Amino acid sequence: MQNSIAQDIDLVLWGNAVLGAIAANECSREEFEFSQPVTFLDLQKKDHSWREIPYAPDPMTWLKRLWGEGAGALQLFYEASQNPEIPDRLSVVFPGGGGHWLVEAVKSTGCDYWRSRWRWSERNQHWEVAYGRILCNHPRLASPMRAIPPATIRAELLTHLDQMIEFATNHDQETFARTFDLARQMLNSPSLLTEEETPWPVSRLAEICQQLLSAAEVAWVFGGMGSWNDLTFSGDSQTEYETLSDALYQLLNTAIVVAVNSSAIAPVS
Repeated sequence: MQNSIAQDIDLVLWGNAVLGAIAANECSREEFEFSQPVTFLDLQKKDHSWREIPYAPDPMTWLKRLWGEGAGALQLFYEASQNPEIPDRLSVVFPGGGGHWLVEAVKSTGCDYWRSRWRWSERNQHWEVAYGRILCNHPRLASPMRAIPPATIRAELLTHLDQMIEFATNHDQETFARTFDLARQMLNSPSLLTEEETPWPVSRLAEICQQLLSAAEVAWVFGGMGSWNDLTFSGDSQTEYETLSDALYQLLNTAIVVAVNSSAIAPVS
């Protein structure tokens, strides 16, 4: 899975856990741990450009400030790009590709929307990541994913993984067939990790949501050279491959959003 998506997932899972601890007047059990620096900026549009105003130097400071502004939950927001020139499953390997991912802070006064920006620092030889608040106290953006129960997306994903396994097997792609089968097992089995091995925020999720996240991580085959995206076929097989692959990408994104958003300390309508 691309680092930017994985980080959005971590930010919402850990953020809801910490917001819950703040609401209960408890100290958080853990600190945020990211492999690269993460800062937060308030973006204000002026004419045709954005003015960047420092908001928080790290995730914990960000959460505490959001809490002070009335934020009670974080949610993931995903929307397909609908780009007719390149499918999201292919563009996801490029910075900013793969559809639109936002972190939503739900407040009594509206919602704030944060988008990540990844820049490679030649000087420091690592990624520099900043989240910018592009909307503040905004009406909640519509998303059909919010109304999907975990059991529904789990059933749809199981059915589709069967189709992926059949296609991969029939086209001599045994390695990918085993990958899809393992993802299917993840949806049918209790967590393979012990309670001690399960990350704190993940352990707070219902078992079905843990299964969805595990399956999505395993079945995420959308990369560059050597990945599922790199395959080509002839005739009708190519059309079937593209249809199945695009549908899998959308199903996995939906599973991620449904599972991660269940981590809110109170139901978010």
